[in-house]
Amino acid sequence: MVRAQGEVKIYVMGQEDFVLDDVLFHFNEGERAVYTGLNYTFELFHKPGWLGLQLPALANWSGAYMIELSFPNGSESHHVFTVEKNTSFPSEEDGWFWYPVNPIRVSLLPRTEP
Repeated sequence: MVRAQGEVKIYVMGQEDFVLDDVLFHFNEGERAVYTGLNYTFELFHKPGWLGLQLPALANWSGAYMIELSFPNGSESHHVFTVEKNTSFPSEEDGWFWYPVNPIRVSLLPRTEP
């Protein structure tokens, strides 16, 4: 679990991306689970994790398909997530927007300012 503050870029289909500074976030990585296939083979996969963002009201926030997160955390300061959607999520509760996410990239080098 990571709880910190950083820059968030939210990609939404058909409109300009949202870029917000100093956003409080909360991230829980998804669990690993064993999936039994139709032919009784077993696969290990990651269930989606949860990314909560404390944001002001945003139009079409639930249309997000990808989220970038940058925060001061040494060697792992830049993350990119895809948003997994279903009929119940993403959701909003008490000023927090909750997205089920799968990480697709983590940078291993600290971000440098120009």
